[in-house]
Amino acid sequence: MTALFAGLKQNGLFGGYSYKKITEFINPFFKFKYAASTVCKNMKLFDKYSDYYAEIQEFITIIKNKAKPTGKK
Repeated sequence: MTALFAGLKQNGLFGGYSYKKITEFINPFFKFKYAASTVCKNMKLFDKYSDYYAEIQEFITIIKNKAKPTGKK
């Protein structure tokens, strides 16, 4: 779950939300200083360490392609 949210953040699909705000959204209990810090760090490094990186990137590409306006009316 954390890797999915990290991928969405890194691909600009969360607008201006910070990693900390996204972490608190995932689980309100992450407001504790050390838990939030650890989760934020893991989110920032997910592309290096996540086993699901390729699958998440493919999913994000599909989302972006479906969200693109076609220009046809």
